[in-house]
Amino acid sequence: MIQEDSGPLVSVLMTSYNREDFIAAAIESVLLSEFENFELIISDDRSSDRTVEIARSFSQKDKRVKIFINGQNLGDYPNRNKAAGYASGKYLMFCDSDDMFF
Repeated sequence: MIQEDSGPLVSVLMTSYNREDFIAAAIESVLLSEFENFELIISDDRSSDRTVEIARSFSQKDKRVKIFINGQNLGDYPNRNKAAGYASGKYLMFCDSDDMFF
């Protein structure tokens, strides 16, 4: 029997820019999902607050969380496209950095 790729089935894409007050809850809501075959891609758009520091604390504890920091501020939709470019899952879904999954 041929085994399919062992990568994540779903890539959850989260873009961020100065969301230190919200990003921890957003990340936690994704990680608490009963479905576990996913990666969480966070594409930060050059935040000047603690957003990246908070996100990195999660990536250090959970290998499914991957952080990317843009070289320059791209704006919302170009940053979403950038995040999609990092994805390795078969399916994509977005969770905004000030939103939560229930």
